[in-house]
Amino acid sequence: MRKLALLLAALLALSCFAAFAEIEGPRIDNSLYPLVDEKITITMTHAYTDVMPADWSTVWFWQQLEELTNIHIEFTPVPSSDRATRLNLMFGANELPDILFKMSVSSTQQSQYGAEGMLLDLTQYLDVMPNFKYWLDAYPTARAAVTQSNGAIYGCPYILTGYAIRMGSRMFYNREVLDYAGFENPPTTLDEFYDYLSKIKDFDYNKNGIDDTIPWGFSDWNQLDYTLAGSFGLMNRGSSCYWFDQNEDGTGRFWHTAEGYKELMRYCNKLYSEGLLDPDLFTDTFAQLITKCQTGRTLTYCFVNNSPVSGAYEAQSVPMTEPLTGYNGEKMWSAYSMPASQSANFCITSKCPEEYREIMARWADYFYSVEGMVAYFMGEENVTYTYDAETDTYALTDMVLKDPNGRNFEQVQSQWCTWAGGMNPSCATNELFKGGETWPISLESAAGLINYTPDAVGGAVWAPFVFDPDTASRISVLTADFDTYLDEWVGNFITGKKDVDNDWDEYVNGFDALGVPEYLGYIDAKIDEKGL
Repeated sequence: MRKLALLLAALLALSCFAAFAEIEGPRIDNSLYPLVDEKITITMTHAYTDVMPADWSTVWFWQQLEELTNIHIEFTPVPSSDRATRLNLMFGANELPDILFKMSVSSTQQSQYGAEGMLLDLTQYLDVMPNFKYWLDAYPTARAAVTQSNGAIYGCPYILTGYAIRMGSRMFYNREVLDYAGFENPPTTLDEFYDYLSKIKDFDYNKNGIDDTIPWGFSDWNQLDYTLAGSFGLMNRGSSCYWFDQNEDGTGRFWHTAEGYKELMRYCNKLYSEGLLDPDLFTDTFAQLITKCQTGRTLTYCFVNNSPVSGAYEAQSVPMTEPLTGYNGEKMWSAYSMPASQSANFCITSKCPEEYREIMARWADYFYSVEGMVAYFMGEENVTYTYDAETDTYALTDMVLKDPNGRNFEQVQSQWCTWAGGMNPSCATNELFKGGETWPISLESAAGLINYTPDAVGGAVWAPFVFDPDTASRISVLTADFDTYLDEWVGNFITGKKDVDNDWDEYVNGFDALGVPEYLGYIDAKIDEKGL
C-alpha cells in the first residue's frame, strides 16, 4: 500500500508538470512600461505575516516592480493580527492611504465605503486592466463574488484557479509516527483518529527525554472547524459561506448552532481533556507551529501543506486523502471554496490623487499577468526559481526548498516576494503558484479530497452572497458579534470551562439574542432570489 501511494503521488506530480507546457493567462504589453516618465510616489498600507519582512522596501519583488513601473511605493506595514482593527480605524476616521494592499477589505466594507466614495469603482478602468478582466471573464463566479449590488467593483480579489489551492488546511501525518501507532495508512474515521492520537501521546519522537509531545497541532483554532465540519454534516455549501449552509428543506441553516456542531464540540473537548490537542490551540501562530513541528514535538498538524516540517522530518510526510467518516456516516470535505472570495486585496481610495488613479489601475493589472504572477509568487529567475523554455515549466530552487538553516520555504522566499498569508490581488494557478498547496504531497491530498467536496457528494459549493449596502452593513455588525461570541464559547467548550450538554441551550440562546434569526432571514431571501 505504501509503494502504491508513492507511485500515485509521483504520477500526480508528473501530470502536473506536463500541464505546465500550456500555461493559461495573459501576458503583459511591454510597450506600456514604465507606466510614467517621471517617478511618482504612492502611499500604500499593507498587511504582512510574521514569516516575511515588515519593511517591503527590502524585498526583491517590490524593488523590481518600482524599476519596471517607475512608481515608488511608500509602505505602511500592518501586522496581519492587527489588520481588521487598523482597517476599521482607517475607514472610521477616513484616514486612508492611496492604496490598500493585502488588507482583505470585506464585501460589506466595499459596499458601505464604496457607496460613500472612499473606494473607487474599478469598472471604469477595466479597459486599461485587460489582465484582470481576463480572469473575471474566465471565472464568472469570481466576477460575481466581487461585484456589488450596484454593479460596482471596488477592489481586486485573490482568484484561485487550481482546486488544490481552494482546499484550505488539512491534516499531515508522519510515516514513523503512523507506524508507531500501528497504522499502515492515516485514520479514516473519527474513532480511528482518536485511537491514533491516544497511541502517540506518549511517543518521544524527538528523543529529547521530555514529556513535550503534541499529538495534533494548529496555527489557528478555526482549522478544527474546517477539518472536521464535514465529518459532522456541517458547512455543506463550502467554505465561501462560513456562517451558513442549507437545511434539507432548502432554508438557510446557522450551522454553528446545529446538532452536528454540538457533537463536534463534544469530540474536540474529549481530545483536549485527554491532552491530544495542542494546549496552546487558541494562541499559537504559524511561526510557533513551525517551531513545534521542526523540533519534532507536534506529530500531526493542520496546514495547507506540509511546509511546517523541513529537514529531517519532511521526508516522512503523509497527507490525508479523505475526510474522517463521522458517527452517522457523514464523509464530506467541506473546506472547499469558490475560485474567489468577496474580499478586496487591492483598492484605490479617494485619497489617491485623481491624476494617478488610472495609473494605479494599470499598475495593479501587472499582478494578473503571467509575468506578474511568476515574479510575485516565485521571485527572481535563477535565484529562487528556474525556467525551462523547452517545456515552459517553472521550479523553485534548492536555495528556497533546502535552506541550510532549517527555515521553512515561505520564510526564505519572503525575502524575494510577499505572497505568504494569502489575501493577494493576483491569480494563483497550479502552474504558476509555487506555494505549498501545489507541492506533490499537498497535491496528493487534494487529489483525494476533491472526491468528497460538496459538489462531489450530491451538494453544491456556493459563491458568497452579495447584498445591498444597508443589508451588508447590518450583516457586518451581526457577523462581527457572531465571531467574538463564537471565539469565546468554542474556547470554553473545548477546554471544558463550559459543559457541552449543560450549557448548550445558553450558547444557542445567546446566538439568537445576537440576531441569528434576523441573519437567516437575509440568507433565506437571497436563497429564494437565486432559486437555490
